[in-house]
Amino acid sequence: MSRLLPRIAGLVAAIVLCPAVSAQVESHLLPKELPATLFPAAVLKLPNQNSHVLSVPIVDEKAASSRDGRDKARELLGLEEDSSSHRHSGATKMPEQPAQIVQLAKSQQYQEAARRGQALLQQKKTTYNDFTWDYLGNATAWACIQTGDFEAASRVHHLTALRLNEPAVRSFHNRASALIAKAVPKDDQDAKARELAGKLANAESYRQQLRKALLADVKKFQKTLDQFRKAGKFDTWTSQAGRAYTSLRFIFAVDVEIGRQLQEEFAGAADSLVVAAAPALLEKARKQQLVLVKLERRPMKSSDAGRWNAQLKKLWGHIQEVKRICRAQDYLSRLGLAGQADTLGPFTEAHKLLFTPDDDGAVFKLTGGTVDGVLDMTRRGPADDISNDIVHHER
Repeated sequence: MSRLLPRIAGLVAAIVLCPAVSAQVESHLLPKELPATLFPAAVLKLPNQNSHVLSVPIVDEKAASSRDGRDKARELLGLEEDSSSHRHSGATKMPEQPAQIVQLAKSQQYQEAARRGQALLQQKKTTYNDFTWDYLGNATAWACIQTGDFEAASRVHHLTALRLNEPAVRSFHNRASALIAKAVPKDDQDAKARELAGKLANAESYRQQLRKALLADVKKFQKTLDQFRKAGKFDTWTSQAGRAYTSLRFIFAVDVEIGRQLQEEFAGAADSLVVAAAPALLEKARKQQLVLVKLERRPMKSSDAGRWNAQLKKLWGHIQEVKRICRAQDYLSRLGLAGQADTLGPFTEAHKLLFTPDDDGAVFKLTGGTVDGVLDMTRRGPADDISNDIVHHER
């Protein structure tokens, strides 16, 4: 825990000192390199030992998180959106009524924006997509704050959260709702609430209040990140990665600048498994291949088939595990969530261990089966169906 303190202290300073943007009429959707699902099933499952595919296709999630909402949002009115971001609608622009509310808030017509925005937020969840709900909620809540109605602003964020599919952005709106609720005075003597209300009415200090509230989330993230960094097995590594990633996405939804800093930390920690575990597994695979070489020198009896097959499957298991680690690392790297650790080298080396070491173009195979009714006791076979062309796509 003591090693966390310098990093946390530095980040606290960044949270307090980093300049805040000058408006709260904005989108909090996450960029496309932070999809809701970190690892698709194709990355988590063990690949076939013969697989020559290192790079699993990036999942194109048809959800709000699969587009860079922040960049698009800053060009809001008349903007043609990426249609893949629409879960419920085939529209390519923000609908007219929400766009008008946003424009009213941007032009400081707060009374009208607050009134019309709250009315729109009574509509069904399926009326708009996450991009529209998020932007509408932020614009309406900010308009309510500027009219002095903090209770309404808190309620707007709560209603927005109920209409969102994206979990991280939903959590942001719940956090904002809770923060603003503290600015509603309990009585005439509630000076603390009035002081907070004054801070929240200013765009820069509003953002600073959200950042200060992130401190506990940052501590949680970095504690999990340490466990992620230390993980020595794939299942533990992916589990800790998922926990840290969930925290990262929430922090990113609250504040993109702090999120970018933590994304770099996540990427650095992600390299740990392929750097430490892949070489060790490759060494085990090489030793296991030598076990097969020695066994092959002995005359083969039918009673030996079970032992041979068990030893061969053990080799395949090591090869599969190396390939899975490399696939996961490569996948994160192409999302911008891992560093520059080599994945092609270990994957290729593991693939080569499928082939017999005397380089006769053959592979060790399972034995003891029957071919045309005849017992097959051979331990080598042609490698014609195993490709040496590793499929790898650079980021």
